[in-house]
Amino acid sequence: MDEQQLDVLRDKNGQAIAQSGDPKTDLSPPTQGHVVDEEEMQELMEQLRAQRRAHGMAIADIQWVSTAFEQWRSGLTRHVQALDRASIAALAVGMAQSLAVRDALIVSMVASKTARLPNTMKRFVSRPHDSRNARLMCHLLDEAFNSVENKPDDEICKAGMTMMDAIVDTVPERYGVQPLAVVAYALWWMQDEQADSYARHALALDPRCNLASIVVQALEHGIYPAWCRQKSEIQHGETQ
Repeated sequence: MDEQQLDVLRDKNGQAIAQSGDPKTDLSPPTQGHVVDEEEMQELMEQLRAQRRAHGMAIADIQWVSTAFEQWRSGLTRHVQALDRASIAALAVGMAQSLAVRDALIVSMVASKTARLPNTMKRFVSRPHDSRNARLMCHLLDEAFNSVENKPDDEICKAGMTMMDAIVDTVPERYGVQPLAVVAYALWWMQDEQADSYARHALALDPRCNLASIVVQALEHGIYPAWCRQKSEIQHGETQ
């Protein structure tokens, strides 16, 4: 993976503004056709900011995503959409405010089991700029991107994308930018042609979405993880 991609995933230039504490509004499990509206999302934004002021970023961030991350990991393990309405809203606000939340979710989908450990995900969210955490994220992504043996787990990736789609379907449109970009990234990682449409959808909502731009650029230049390149080489050899 090139340095630009790693920079985005490490959140070097983004704001480390995550969430803290569980949502206090009435966020019961979702029902069909029922979404989290703009007013509720704004209330959550205000909660997050207040709790960060009260407790500090690291502690508040961990508290905010704790339940949502538990459900996320359960969904990845069981290959299902496991997020309830509260967790959908919490992750949507988290990704909108902190690239560190988004990046922890991405790595949990495409990298090794280490990336899905509770403590690993918490480290990435609470202290994304800590040198040890940055090195670990780089190692996990490098290992996944550059090894021909590290083909992504289709079921885990599909479960993660299903949960991201659930977020997009539930929250106001502007909160769907990062979830769309995450799906685009996972699809690109899996060499799925739908990656382009997801990335361009994210960019249509927010032209400044760097992750979506990276996916589009990678697709345009034919850049893929090592396992994809090896597959293409084998297929090319078979046709000669």
